[in-house]
Amino acid sequence: MTDNGPGSSTFTRDYSSITATSRTDIRSDGNQNAYVARGLYPATGSPTPTATPCIGQYLIFPIEDSCVPGGTDIGNHGDDTVTTVALPFPYTVYDHTFNSINLSSNGNAQFTTTDNAGTNVCLPWLSHNFTIFPYWDDQRTDANPGCSAYPGGTCGIYTSVSGIAPHRILNIEWRAVYNNNTSQHANHELRLYEGQSRFDMIYCTVDQGNTSAIAGVLRDNSFVTQYFCNGSGGGATGGQSYIYFPPPCPSPTPRRLTPTPRPRPTPLPRPGSAP
Repeated sequence: MTDNGPGSSTFTRDYSSITATSRTDIRSDGNQNAYVARGLYPATGSPTPTATPCIGQYLIFPIEDSCVPGGTDIGNHGDDTVTTVALPFPYTVYDHTFNSINLSSNGNAQFTTTDNAGTNVCLPWLSHNFTIFPYWDDQRTDANPGCSAYPGGTCGIYTSVSGIAPHRILNIEWRAVYNNNTSQHANHELRLYEGQSRFDMIYCTVDQGNTSAIAGVLRDNSFVTQYFCNGSGGGATGGQSYIYFPPPCPSPTPRRLTPTPRPRPTPLPRPGSAP
């Protein structure tokens, strides 16, 4: 059946199974309108607007700083090992907030996945949303010759908290060695800032530099900030601060549909009634 409601585009639909009170149709121009079955008048309504993602990006700034030693051993001592840690405060990456983090011996911090891959790829790392990469390389945190240079002669991942709420900093320190040379050191740190869209990466001693490592952050396959990748990009020296800058995100204004009244005919007098 072809139906031309007042102010509507032509569309075809079988109304035989719809009750006589109201129905909802999607017109060809994409607007959703409720029509009263008797006369097909457009009804007043506020269609729900389609949400458009409004995502910003991280910008990288060089900083001069040194590693803050971690005091709490999270229990990550192995090869290709991932350990989940509860965060001391909610932390936001891009547009999502998290209460825990999955720390890999291979130098990445995942918020939604627990992948233990030691072989890395330039970003994006497909299907690994919301991940920070302080120094993604094939590393080990179990007992090896190079661990003797660390406090207590032990490799691992260690955390500490600086400052007081609501301005705390979570320090996450990797005391690792390289899988291809267990006498060389991969000592680096990630810092998360409470109440800020900021994190820092500090390179204490990374003997192989950026030769086979990845640094950066990603939200998904489309929103990525990469600092270095397997020998290209910036150097794995000093420190970098990553700060999130959201774009202007205007609030969607729903289109309000106003009913269009249909003219009513003047009733004719009944036979025999007074004029």
